[in-house]
Amino acid sequence: GLYLDHFDGRIDGALLVDNVATAWGGGASLSMCGGAQLHNWMVYDNEAAWGGGMVIQGGWDTLSHMLVASNTATAYGGGLWLLDDNSDAEYLRVVDNHADGGGGGLNLQNYWGTLRHSVVAGNHAAQGGGIFSSEASPALEAVALWDNTSASPGGGIFAENYPPTVAYTALWANVPDDVTGMDEPSTADGNVY
Repeated sequence: GLYLDHFDGRIDGALLVDNVATAWGGGASLSMCGGAQLHNWMVYDNEAAWGGGMVIQGGWDTLSHMLVASNTATAYGGGLWLLDDNSDAEYLRVVDNHADGGGGGLNLQNYWGTLRHSVVAGNHAAQGGGIFSSEASPALEAVALWDNTSASPGGGIFAENYPPTVAYTALWANVPDDVTGMDEPSTADGNVY
């Protein structure tokens, strides 16, 4: 796959397919990138222990218009693993990814960024089929989470320690439940079930 360290440029139109990493980021691994702009990427059919599709660690990056699909993590973060990170992401489609541990779609560990205008669907994990959030308080705005599954509670979102801020988000048909480790998001904030 692709490895970027301390990168602060812009990459448009990347295609990362059928890569395997023994450790982090099957499709791509970004480390300590302060301001990378990643647009119009397709990341699919990749595999790694952590972050089957991508790992982004320690950055303040911008991700937009990405398809992250059919990736596998043997540990955490089937699609994306955002670790110690403040990146903002919008217009992502995170679909049909798998993690043997937490976060079939996204594993957010010590992540404080924002995910908006995105779809997280059809992902599977042991915990947090759609999103596994640990030591993190991400903002989810206008996100559709549906048809995600987990072997234990937290089919849609599994929150550990700090719950995400959720607004204008739709959660439905997640199995065994929509959220675990946090209160059901309020319909007063525009959320739909």
